[in-house]
Amino acid sequence: VALMGLLIWSWPCFADESVRVGSKSFTESVILGEVARQLIEESGISAKHQELGGTKVLWEALRTGRIDVYPEYT
Repeated sequence: VALMGLLIWSWPCFADESVRVGSKSFTESVILGEVARQLIEESGISAKHQELGGTKVLWEALRTGRIDVYPEYT
């Protein structure tokens, strides 16, 4: 939640782009990715959600700029 708040607070710097939310390819992660996308969009920022795969795939997408954020938990 704090990370999402920080993202929403800082996103006006990139107002001409949408937030790219990634998720793993299993039900819980997809749901969290969709929740994140909806929260971002409710704050007035365009967002897109993509199912990408496992942790390594998501980390590489985050590292290379293909996505901006993804839900992770333990």
